[in-house]
Amino acid sequence: MSFREVTERDFRSLEFRDAKVEDYEFRDDGKLVRKDRWKCGIHDIKGIIGISGCEFEIPDVVNAVRQITDYFGGWFEAKDESKDPDDWPEKGVTVELQLEDGSLLRNASYDQENKCWKWCNAEPHLQVIAWRKQQELPIDVTYRSY
Repeated sequence: MSFREVTERDFRSLEFRDAKVEDYEFRDDGKLVRKDRWKCGIHDIKGIIGISGCEFEIPDVVNAVRQITDYFGGWFEAKDESKDPDDWPEKGVTVELQLEDGSLLRNASYDQENKCWKWCNAEPHLQVIAWRKQQELPIDVTYRSY
C-alpha cells in the first residue's frame, strides 16, 4: 500500500494530466484540442524540413514543403502486362524505381527489347511497382564512411 494521498490530478488521463484549462478548446466535432495546435504543427514541420532558428516565415515553410512534394511526385504505375508504349520510359532514359518493399533504386532503365527493368546491369530482385524519370535530389547528399 502506498502512503501517497490520492489527488484530483490522479483521475486525469495522461494526455491532460498537467494541462491548463485556458490552453484548450472544443473543436466543431466536440473533441477537446489545444488552441495552439496549428502553431505547434507548423513548428514541427519547420523542424522536419530543416529550417532552423526561431524566426521564420510561413511562406518559406510552404515553399520548402512544395519543393519536397514536387520531388516525391511524378510516379507512374508499373503495369507488367501493358502493351501501351506510354506506360514505359523511352529508350535511354534514366529512371528511378519504387520496389514492392518501399525501397527506391536510382540510375535504372527499362530494357524495351526484353521487357524488363535494369539496375546495375541486372533485374531488381523485388517487383517494381512504380517508375519515374530520375529527379535531381532536392538536398545535398554526402556519403560518409564511419
